[in-house]
Amino acid sequence: MEKLAKVAAVTAAYERPDILQKWVDHNAALFGHDNLFVLSQGPRALHAPILENINSLHLPRVFDTDFDAAKANWFSHQCALLLTLYQCVVVTDMDELLCLAPDHPGTLPDYLLSSGVKNRAPLFFNLVPFADRTTVDWATPVLGQAKAMQFAAHLCNPMVLYHPVTFAGRHTLRDAYFDIDPALHTYHLKYLATDSAGDYYDTLGQEVRGKFSERGEDVTALKGWSRGRRRLDRWIAHQNTKPIHPYKDLTQRLDGLYGTDRITTSDGFFVKPRNSEATPLFEIPESLRARY
Repeated sequence: MEKLAKVAAVTAAYERPDILQKWVDHNAALFGHDNLFVLSQGPRALHAPILENINSLHLPRVFDTDFDAAKANWFSHQCALLLTLYQCVVVTDMDELLCLAPDHPGTLPDYLLSSGVKNRAPLFFNLVPFADRTTVDWATPVLGQAKAMQFAAHLCNPMVLYHPVTFAGRHTLRDAYFDIDPALHTYHLKYLATDSAGDYYDTLGQEVRGKFSERGEDVTALKGWSRGRRRLDRWIAHQNTKPIHPYKDLTQRLDGLYGTDRITTSDGFFVKPRNSEATPLFEIPESLRARY
């Protein structure tokens, strides 16, 4: 079967309609509305106006490990189905914008369609907000509203697919390899708009702790974003203690900081991004500030 010379973009959405709208606008400009696929969770009315012109499926929001495993399996099958039609499928979280590196010529769709051999991951950058800017105008380029970008090796996730895979969680493939491509960047919006983000993570933390308590599970063992705004504030405070390096030094400073690790088990192997304690900050080039 001859595939379409097109790219499909896939994500899952929960709450945060402002960020979902940014994801839709960004990817529709690159790949077209008809080629976007969204799994919407939570209140239907929150996302319905944004999803009118794209392909979507709505499910209730469930906090359960079995459901999370089933959702990862569903994403694997959805991408496999799309890859029978599309030459390339891009899978991101809704707060992640996949872009071509600013010093790479051409457009992202052309690059993805002309260079596809192996599944791959982009370099991953968290956008660091200014300490005194707590809101974001999502209708304008968001990189121009960030102070810097922080490299995160452990989040260089396999997002660009040319062959079907089995996801074992967000960052890991089962029985399959992927490359990390420095010509691709992902810019992570999670830490911007600290007012609305803090409110969101406080509410999410309360919801998660409530569900765990209902099931009689130990809420003191919960980590990560179940802790709410406090984690967001600590992360931002820490970034503001670090130096910001010139963008021109990015390639040299990232040399040896990223890669993949293979974990072998009794029933197969898993491949995930290699972690690194080094998380350098870089200036955001003016060309990026004006574009995304």
